[in-house]
Amino acid sequence: MAHVLVGFAGPIVVTPSFFGVKDENELVAYLHSWRVLGNLLGIDDNYNPFAGDLRTIQIQFYADTVDPHTVDIFANPTKFVVYRP
Repeated sequence: MAHVLVGFAGPIVVTPSFFGVKDENELVAYLHSWRVLGNLLGIDDNYNPFAGDLRTIQIQFYADTVDPHTVDIFANPTKFVVYRP
């Protein structure tokens, strides 16, 4: 269930300005609503991805979702092929 919550709200947490969120207080309230929803779904606070303060949540989401999929194309340039029709 925790992964479902991250799937719905994770992108907004990592890049709030991309989704039009400009006010930090609105983002904190948004995250709180997802934390409460997780609690209603039976997710313990120890496993709730929205437990903690804003910076902690953003750092954890970035480390778990964005960073593992970030690839340095210059580390192994032969692995990547440019498609030219």
